[in-house]
Formats: sequence, structure tokens, C-alpha cells
Amino acid sequence: MSRLNSFLTRTLSVEIAWIALSLAIATWPFYLLLPGLGERVFVLCFALFLVFAGRGVVDCRHELIPALMRKEYLPAYLFVIYNGFSYIVFVPDRTVSGHPDLINLFLSFLIFPILLLMSRDKKRYRICLERLIAVTVLFVTIVTAEHLFLFDSLYLSGWFTREGFSEFGYSTKNQLAFSLILVFPFVYSRFVRHKTWYHFLSLSVVVFAALYTFSRMAVFSLFGALVVFCLIPGNRKRYVYHAVAVLLILALASLLTGITPERYLELRRTGQISASSPETAEILRGGKEQWLDLNLDRMKYAQEALKGFLERPLFGHGIMSFSANHAEYRPDGSLLRRPSSHNDYLQVLYELGLIGFFPLALFLLVCFWKLWKIEGILDDVRWVRDGQLVSLSVLTIALNAINAYETVPFWFVTAGAMAIPRMLERRDDWDDAP
Repeated sequence: MSRLNSFLTRTLSVEIAWIALSLAIATWPFYLLLPGLGERVFVLCFALFLVFAGRGVVDCRHELIPALMRKEYLPAYLFVIYNGFSYIVFVPDRTVSGHPDLINLFLSFLIFPILLLMSRDKKRYRICLERLIAVTVLFVTIVTAEHLFLFDSLYLSGWFTREGFSEFGYSTKNQLAFSLILVFPFVYSRFVRHKTWYHFLSLSVVVFAALYTFSRMAVFSLFGALVVFCLIPGNRKRYVYHAVAVLLILALASLLTGITPERYLELRRTGQISASSPETAEILRGGKEQWLDLNLDRMKYAQEALKGFLERPLFGHGIMSFSANHAEYRPDGSLLRRPSSHNDYLQVLYELGLIGFFPLALFLLVCFWKLWKIEGILDDVRWVRDGQLVSLSVLTIALNAINAYETVPFWFVTAGAMAIPRMLERRDDWDDAP
């Protein structure tokens, strides 16, 4: 009886953890400020995941070391360890108030080993992806409707309450775009394999929402994802045909709506102006949007990051130091913002130096290699591997325009990339996959 109770407790704990993980990842773009509902939802879901995931794996603690101490995981652990070392040695102000993203950084690291353990259950991993897609589509549908009809917004953001939207909405749109482009490969590959109206609507919602953010990163990532799909060996022809179909549909939509690439950039600039201060809006009105603009503020931050890396190339300036060293203040001396470099590779070089950058780069390369070399995948579950591979590709592209290695989606994608090869060593658990 005790064994049965233990089994039921562990099974229920793992199930709750998977559901909480799906909700946490889907709501990640919506947590920003403590008074906001989005952060409360995210924190609650992530806390549930950590608690119940821990309960779910505690019964197999004798398997923890062999399961987690594999050589391909070593670069990730070295990267995490050096982050902690850098924080202890190089950060003078070791307080949460001085570095507000610090808790999120180390909490996100926790998801990697826990997800590796939980992902050994192949059926639940596939179900988690299904739930992730469903929850994302639901959230995005609600938020898109709010922005179109309630906020009358010129762009889609990750802010889903009227309170504070005018002040913080625009700053969250890139976070939402980042989450959407990581989910897009799973939605797309699932639709290619299993054509249903539900899958088609899910794909349509995700693509429309990503474009509605008016994020250039999202546009480049979506087209880049289609290209990577066409390069995957296996059913290359199928992906090429569907990519051509998607491009034709987008071209037709552009003709019907009159939203050409030039018009898209104009709408993007209009949204920026509506969300900017009067001084910034005046500057934007005198400029012109380009798909590749080398005069952006983020280019200035990238140059500062590269300059700082050359000053301390080996150890870096310390974790979270870029935003602290480049804080901007108002004329009255109050803090205006703590900017990021908008490029994770350069920011890691600035903050952690080559000692921190090499493990991260090696970790991403190992993730790619483990996924790419998989052969003989059953056709009915190929969408999981293909979606994971392209999502990882999109992640590495997006890191050139966003800071995300301290976030849950980064570690979810990379942990999945490490876990899937292990899952496919035994294919019997995939037999009932839809």
C-alpha cells in the first residue's frame, strides 16, 4: 500500500509539475512588475513547477547523479558555476535591489537539471509541448483581442492589463515576440505532420501575433525558421512545399491588406512614436525605418559591450554588470533605466569574459550536434525533434538581438535539445503519439 501511495504521489506530482511548467513558459512574457498580474501568475506557476518537480524526482534520487552527470551537460554546468563565481567575486553590490534580474537568472538555471530528469518520460514531454502550444495560443488570442479592440494599440505587447499599458506595454513586445518565435517551430512542424483545423488555427494565431509585435527580430526569425526546416534531412521536400505555401499566403495577405514591407516599417515606426516621450517621438518622426539600421541605440550598446570585453577579456566585469555600469539617469539624478546590450553573446563577453563565453558557445554547439545526428526517427514523432532543432536555431539567432540566457524559455529549449536524443534511445514510449 505504501508503494502504491508513493507511486500515485510521484505520478501526480510530475503531472502537476508539467502543467505548471507549460503555464510558466507560456506566461513568461507577461511577468514584469510585482504589482502586475502577469508576474504573479508566472511566479506561482514556476514555484509550483519547482515544488512538484522536486517531489516527482525525489523517489529516484539514487538515479540523480548518473542521470545528470553526463559529459554533454558539462559546458552548461561550467557556465552556471562561473556565473555564480562571477557574482561572488566581481559584483560589489550583492543585493536584489541592486540587480533585480538576479533571482530570475538563478531560478531559470534550476529548470535545466529538473527538466532533464522529467524529460526522460517521453510521453509527458510530448504532452507538455502540446499544452505549451495550447496555453500560448489561448493567451495570445486573448491579448491580441485586447490590443485590437480594447487598447486600440498599434502593436502587440506582453502587457495584458489596461493599467500601466501606456507606460510599460512597448517595452514588453520583444519579450512576447521572443516567446512566440520559440514556439513557432513546434506549431509549424506539428501542422506539417498532422494537418487539422486546430493545428492550422494555432499556426495562424502564432504567426499573426509574431508579426503584430512589429519586431524585426520576429520577422527575421520566422523566415529563418522556414529556411532551417528546409535544410533538415528526412522529409525535406515536405518542408519546402509547406514553406513555399506559407510564403505565398503571406504574399497574398500583403496584397489584400496593402501592408507591404515598406508599409510594415511605417506602421512599426508609428507604434514607436505612440509609445515614446514627446522628445523621442519628435526624433522618430524625422527619421526613417530600415530593416537593417546600424544607427540604433542598441548598436551603441553593442559597441560598448565589445569595448568593455577588450578591457577585461578573460574574466569580464562581473555578472549583471553591463546594466549597472551603463545606467541612465534623469536630469534630477533619478534612475531612468538600466539598459541591456540587446545581444547576449556580446553581453556574456562583457560580463563573463572568454571563461564564461566558451562554455556557453560549446553548450549550444553540443545541443545542435545531439539533435542533428539523430537518425531513424519515427515519422509520427518527427515533429518533436524537428521543432526542437529549429527552435534551438531560432534561439541562437535571436540571441543577437535580445538578452535571454537568464530566462525560462532559454533553458527549456536547451534542456529539451539535450533530453530528446536520450528519449529516442527507446522508441516504444512514443508508440501512442498522435
